Amino acid sequence: MQLPLNIRLSDAYCFENFLGSRNEEAMGTLVTAIESLSQDGGNYCKSVYLWGLAGTGKTHLLQAACQRARALGLDSVYLPLTAPDITNPAIIEGMDQVSLVCIDDLQSVAGQEAWEMQLFSLYERIQGKGLLVMASSFAPPAGGFQLADLVSRFNKGLVYGLHSLSHAERLNVVRQRAKIRGFELSDEVAGYIEKHLPRDLASLVGLLDRLDQASLIQQRKITVPFLRSLLESDGKS
Repeated sequence: MQLPLNIRLSDAYCFENFLGSRNEEAMGTLVTAIESLSQDGGNYCKSVYLWGLAGTGKTHLLQAACQRARALGLDSVYLPLTAPDITNPAIIEGMDQVSLVCIDDLQSVAGQEAWEMQLFSLYERIQGKGLLVMASSFAPPAGGFQLADLVSRFNKGLVYGLHSLSHAERLNVVRQRAKIRGFELSDEVAGYIEKHLPRDLASLVGLLDRLDQASLIQQRKITVPFLRSLLESDGKS
């Protein structure tokens, strides 16, 4: 199935570079479930529900699952419900024909009757055909969904609460992203980031984007003085 949307998977998201030792069980379950899909039609499990704060790796795992499925010759769909073009719940009609369906940002449609009915219908139709993987900021009972049968279905599958990364793991993520962009962070720059900057992953990755762009524009190597000047320019240091 081909979604009528320009949703691309990021090459930065794969199981091999997923960090977070406390979330290894959730990742292992996804790996096993996808392998089961390719070998015996998916008898291992039918649905996986991941929940946790921003930066715990939900999107990484969902996109990595799609990457692995495609590598094994399976069709897959990644659907982030916060994408601006995704407003009509009818978009998920027919997705039960896809081997792996990954739905991100589930919390954004909680309490919306049309979405809840479509999600419930998808869950019922995909059973015995494929694997449904969902991610939300909240555990199923606290997710704000009004359709009791839908919450029951969420809990019927495997549910994992994801843990936040340690600061060292977050820095490793930032270093990985830097390498993908074609540069490396020195120990000195990484140490400065660790000591002076916010510890949430979104802020760190956002900083990396700014560093990359500024260094290209100014044709300067990324050093502590360069980083400090960049932060001073917007009053963040």
